[in-house]
Amino acid sequence: MLMKRPVNRHLKDLGPSHAFTHVTVGHAADPTKSAALDSSRAANWKPTINHRSNSMHFQDYITTQRQTAPKPGADIRSRWVSRVVARGLQTQGRAGADAYLRDYGRGIAVAKIIAFALHAESEGCGELAAGFWAAAYTRQTGRSAPASEMVPAADALGVATAAPAPAPMTTNFPDFPQHLQPGAVLTMQPVDTNRTRDDLIADPAYIAQPKRDGCRIVVFASPDHVAYQSRSTSLVPSPGAAFDQAFLTVARARGQFILDGELLFLDHCGGEHRTGSQAATANAGIGSPDAPVVCVIAVFKALYARGLDLSGHDELTRIRASEPFVELAQDQLAQAGVIDSRVDQVPTAWTPNEKLALTITQRSEGREGEVWIQRSTTYRPGKTGGEIFVRTKYVEETEVVITGLTPTTVAGRAFGAIDVAARYPDGSLRPVGKVGTGFDQAEAGRIRDLFSKHPNGLRISVRHQGRTEAGQLWHARFQRIIGPVGERT
Repeated sequence: MLMKRPVNRHLKDLGPSHAFTHVTVGHAADPTKSAALDSSRAANWKPTINHRSNSMHFQDYITTQRQTAPKPGADIRSRWVSRVVARGLQTQGRAGADAYLRDYGRGIAVAKIIAFALHAESEGCGELAAGFWAAAYTRQTGRSAPASEMVPAADALGVATAAPAPAPMTTNFPDFPQHLQPGAVLTMQPVDTNRTRDDLIADPAYIAQPKRDGCRIVVFASPDHVAYQSRSTSLVPSPGAAFDQAFLTVARARGQFILDGELLFLDHCGGEHRTGSQAATANAGIGSPDAPVVCVIAVFKALYARGLDLSGHDELTRIRASEPFVELAQDQLAQAGVIDSRVDQVPTAWTPNEKLALTITQRSEGREGEVWIQRSTTYRPGKTGGEIFVRTKYVEETEVVITGLTPTTVAGRAFGAIDVAARYPDGSLRPVGKVGTGFDQAEAGRIRDLFSKHPNGLRISVRHQGRTEAGQLWHARFQRIIGPVGERT
């Protein structure tokens, strides 16, 4: 039997209930005005907070927010179609909510998470809604939702929900060696090199690949299971049901495999981003807000293929072993008509001419840089010494103005980090982040003393690896003091 959601008597002007049953309150209204009011309320509404919030039980929290939250706006409905449904996240239960917030939730407000929970309920996706509710509860109260209370809200009201897909396997894949089990792979990491690009291009011991601007991901696949791991060895939610199905099909055709790669998101112009929300923001900035964001698993190499542990083989073997799996996985996605998910083989430059061409392309496209690895090396966990696996980056140098120094509790330090702003073409001075490296304590003391003497600001030079979509400096490092604002140098 369906239970009607209680309607708060102080909120009758909100119109129809938006949980599971529609209770019409009041007279019919102009739909255009109603939509405008809904959008306005959704934009300005904040989750209910009272003296009980920090001690409120999870289900009480859901009930309270459900009674006061406005109907999810058009932006939520649009993102539901373009992000959730397009990637099949609505079939993945709580893992789908985790994946959405991981890829699109950087800086997302609690009110928006609640709106997604409500919309998921209205679509009959109770498990997905429970994941969003748990995230909202944790962010607002600082407490984790108890497992005993993690009952999908729709189920609690007696509403049938779509059955979620099985969660990714978290137990051992019995045929993989222990060090290649999900959650146990320590990925090989590049370090900064002391050599020049010209040296690496000319050295036949090295091959090169473009440095991808994403997050490390390791894919484990058998005919029955798919799992994903991050660089930190945490098991992570599936990037999308389309990937799962493609990898399962490949494993059934060619046997179990493990692929080492990078998860990234492409905007409409092919720019690489760490999250889907960053790519969507970039699309809006180039005038294509409705353009799809493409989720990509870019594969560097295989760690296991055709029944063999490849970690003890050379790099050439690992790269070549990954290629047929990647090709077939992408064929599966293409045949299924999937356009917003892709599996790519990261190109490898083997010869001096290929390596030179790679560096030219990376620089001209504004990419982050390259990684260089000795072709004869075995797969070594973590960061290794001896220039075995190194990276080169492209950096920019920018003049910025110190606007503040953050405090520190560490004895003997002048400050924690430097707040900086940059002068834009329109003459405005806008914050562009913090700088926390590149100076020793003596230099830090000099910066502090000069800044205290020049309240209008102190100009410094910093090096950084470009900027984020929000205009913040990426990995900024202090270089030198230029002088006070307004003083010629």
